[in-house]
Amino acid sequence: MGRLVLFTIMMKKNSHFMKNEFKRSKIQFCPVCSSKKIENSFINFDDRYGQPDLFTLAKCKKCSAYYLLDPVSSTDIGKLYKKYYPSLNIPPGQGSKIQKILSVAKPLLHLVKKIDATETLISRVKNDSSVLDVGCGYYPRLKNEIDDKNLDWEGLEIDEKLVKTINSAGLVCHQGSLASFRSSKKYDYILMSQVIEHQLQLKEAMEKVAKLLKKGGKCLILTPNTDNLSIINDVKSWIHWHTPYHTVLFNLKSMSVLAGINKFKINTYKTYTPTNWELLTRNFRSPIRGQKNKSFHYKFSPLEYFLVSLSLRIRDLQKPSCNPCMFCELEKR
Repeated sequence: MGRLVLFTIMMKKNSHFMKNEFKRSKIQFCPVCSSKKIENSFINFDDRYGQPDLFTLAKCKKCSAYYLLDPVSSTDIGKLYKKYYPSLNIPPGQGSKIQKILSVAKPLLHLVKKIDATETLISRVKNDSSVLDVGCGYYPRLKNEIDDKNLDWEGLEIDEKLVKTINSAGLVCHQGSLASFRSSKKYDYILMSQVIEHQLQLKEAMEKVAKLLKKGGKCLILTPNTDNLSIINDVKSWIHWHTPYHTVLFNLKSMSVLAGINKFKINTYKTYTPTNWELLTRNFRSPIRGQKNKSFHYKFSPLEYFLVSLSLRIRDLQKPSCNPCMFCELEKR
C-alpha cells in the first residue's frame, strides 16, 4: 500500500512530463526538400527557458537539413512564445551606456561590431533601398542606421508591445507573421536575421519572400550553421538546437537546395562566430529538464571580450565553413 501511495505521489509530481503542454504537428517530409528519408534522429528538450516537453530532431538524408518531426502546432505556437520566450523590449533612448557612447563615435562603433561580429543585416544593405525587415526587433541604434542609409524601411514583428515600441521611435512596423503579411509593394531587400529557423511553414515563407521581392531583389539571412557540428564533440550539447523554437536548421547544402527550389541564387555565403555566441557556448551548462537555464547569466570583463573576439576572427579564417553562424545573400532570379 505504501509503495502505491509513493508511486501516486511521484506520478502527480511529474504529470507535466507525461502530457504535452501544447498541441503538436506531425512532419512527414523534410521542410526543405520534401524527402521522407531520415539519416538519424534524437530526442531533445528546451534547454533555455524551461518548457518541459520532449521533441524529436531528425536529419534529412537528402539535403542534410535538421528539423523537428513533432513541432508545436501553428494553433499553439503563439501560446508557447508568450509563456516561455523572452521579449526584448527596450524603449527608445534607453540603450546601454556603451551603445550611447559609441553612437556618437560611428567609426569606433563600426570597428567594435567588426571585431565582435555583431554587425546587423542593415549594414549590408545599399543606400536608398526599400527594405522589409522580418522579425526586426528593436535596438537603440536601429533608427540611426536606417536614417544614415536613407532607407525606405518597414519592420515586421509578431510581438504587439515590440511593434508599439518601434512605431514610437518614428519607424513603420507591421504586426504579424510573414505568412499573414499582405502588401502590393515590392522590396529591394528582405532581411531575416535569426528568423528562418523559426518558420513552421518554410515553403510558404520562401514563396512569400519571392513574391515580395523585386526581380534581382535580395534576401539576406543570418541563421545557425549545422556544419559547425563537425567540430563539436557532443552533438546534443550544441546550443543552437534551441528546441522547440528552432524548427529547421541549415548548412550550405540545405541552404543551396532551399535557394534552388525557390528560384534564388546564392551570391554570398560565409560563416563566422559572434563573440556573444562563443561566450555563451563556453559558459553553457545543460539544465534539468523543465527548469530555466541559469548558465545564461554570465559576466565577463571588457578585456576578456576583446581578446576572445580577436581569437575568433582568426578562427573564422582558419575554418571558413564550420563556424556556428552563417550569412547568406540570396538573389531572386
